Amino acid sequence: PAADGTTSLVALDAKVDIVKDGKRRTVPILEMFLGAGQSLIDPSRDLLLRFCFDLTAEREGSAFKRIMRPQGVALPVLGCAVWVRLDESGEHYESTRISIAPVAPTPQRITAVEEALAGQPVNNATLDKAIETALKSLKPRTSKYRATAEYRHEMIEVLLRRTLPLAAERARTGEAVPEDIGI
Repeated sequence: PAADGTTSLVALDAKVDIVKDGKRRTVPILEMFLGAGQSLIDPSRDLLLRFCFDLTAEREGSAFKRIMRPQGVALPVLGCAVWVRLDESGEHYESTRISIAPVAPTPQRITAVEEALAGQPVNNATLDKAIETALKSLKPRTSKYRATAEYRHEMIEVLLRRTLPLAAERARTGEAVPEDIGI
């Protein structure tokens, strides 16, 4: 659940091509994770072939940020991946997908925040409401390798303030934009 790539693939709504029990099939990324340290793939007989996701379309943008704790092997305290689609005016969130990890035994989308953003204007008040919703719905635990639950809880706000406006600006412009934008 802590892998940077996994967090991003969840926000991108990736599908996974696998060979399982001798049969090729495609599954949503979230179906790959069965529990802490458990995968749909049996490494002794199954094969993961590729990840597939849609390219960013008009009025869509994405962003990823992480907070690391370097200690030999760099471990993410938290990572946040965001994908947004804006309405035709570019002023309201039409759709979002958000993954913040690791906060649970398996990767997940933060659907309460996604629902709170639907149809809302792209502004600071909406960002504040999204953060409030995230802080109520996410309960990261203390990890001796990452950080305390309290610190990780505070970093949820930091990451959303960095990624959500960046993804929205990328959706508006259709280009990579500097990461120090303000809304």
